[in-house]
Amino acid sequence: MKTEIMLGRSPSNDIVINQSVVGRTHLKIKYLTDTDLLIEAIDPNSFTYINDIRIKLKHLTPMDSILLGDFKLDTKKLFEDIIKIVRNSRTDYTNEFKHLRTVYNIYERRVSTLKRKSQLFPMLIKSAFTFGAIVIAYFMIKDQQLRNLIMTIAGLLGGFLTLVIREDAKVRDEIDILTLNLESEYKCPKCEKSLTNKRWQHWAAKKKCDNCDAIWVV
Repeated sequence: MKTEIMLGRSPSNDIVINQSVVGRTHLKIKYLTDTDLLIEAIDPNSFTYINDIRIKLKHLTPMDSILLGDFKLDTKKLFEDIIKIVRNSRTDYTNEFKHLRTVYNIYERRVSTLKRKSQLFPMLIKSAFTFGAIVIAYFMIKDQQLRNLIMTIAGLLGGFLTLVIREDAKVRDEIDILTLNLESEYKCPKCEKSLTNKRWQHWAAKKKCDNCDAIWVV
């Protein structure tokens, strides 16, 4: 993974600033985190200021201002450009992919819980209907053949009721919301391609993204 980025006027730099006050190779920037860069001024004939103080070596955050000579760099854009360079050069996304397992497992557990709750009511209806038929058959009907007929019909009707009484709209809405939330997180950590069409175990077996060079070792 590339963590040192060169900035200057020369086209050979990673980031090119075509301004006369900018040295040919003005800065060496070390990426530490998405909110922390280590800036080193390497052109002795060019000036670098962070928060209006001339520096040789200094940490830069997104809240700081930075001047190359009298040219003001857009700090936010500088961070965005460097993060993009670092991510494009990176291939190992093991830790991020492990986090996706947690995200997907939570989603599956919540969906499973909702579906179990939605199936509980039909099962109770079926059980009550079947139990009622048994009581009627054994205590109110003497004829054995009629008893058997009622028990058979009760079983069929109970199964039919279970099929007819399906997930209610509220449960479907909650599952849709969970799926939308999953789509916002469950994607390739590099190119952000959605992975929701397959379970985590599928992607773990593939060990890499279909769309980019991101690799996850699990």
